[in-house]
Formats: sequence, structure tokens, C-alpha cells
Amino acid sequence: MMIDTIGLRFSISLDPATVHAWGEKSHKRAKGGGYFFRLFQAISDKGAPVNYNYYPYANGGSPFLYVEFSLPHLVLGSNVYMLFNFRDTVDLANGMLPDVASIPKLDLWDGILTRLDVC
Repeated sequence: MMIDTIGLRFSISLDPATVHAWGEKSHKRAKGGGYFFRLFQAISDKGAPVNYNYYPYANGGSPFLYVEFSLPHLVLGSNVYMLFNFRDTVDLANGMLPDVASIPKLDLWDGILTRLDVC
């Protein structure tokens, strides 16, 4: 089994200064109302795009941050390689994400998995 893109949801509230630090942000309407800020693609040192969406008011619920990226591309530099040890790969990704964009330090194990693309 080959794992590619994963999406994780984190219950987190970002201060406006952090969101502003993302620079040019997109302010879009979410399905069902509300809005979100999107940092389209922060690029890792291995060239992997990492998408961040921040929902400060998600349908009247708690704010959350959604992070989506190709796990093998982030860790290995390409998404053509198979991952055989998911746990070790996520641990490696945890060490790489803080260098990608100006967001609070996240532990991927604390996120709620909402997307998992496998081949």
C-alpha cells in the first residue's frame, strides 16, 4: 500500500497576528456559511507543497486549522516512493513541518485524520 496525501484537522485558535503573518491570504466562504483563511501552498525544503486552511468560525463551532500535504513528498522529496512504516514517517514529518510556515508547532499525532489517499 502506498500512502500519498493526508489531511488533518486540529482544534486550535490562531491569533490574528499569526494569520496576518501568512502574508497574502485568501478570505473565502466555506460551505454552509462562515469563512476561512487559506495559505495556498507553503513549500518545504524538499519542494513539497503544504496547504493550510484556518476556520476561525466554522458554522458556529470551535475554530480549527486544516493541514493537507503529500506525506512521501514532504519526507522523501517525491511521492513516487512507497512508505512502509507509517509511524516513523509521521514522526519525520513532525520534525519537518515547523520549518514550512509560520504556524504554531503541531504534533501530527494530535490531529484528526480527515483525508488519506492510498494507492
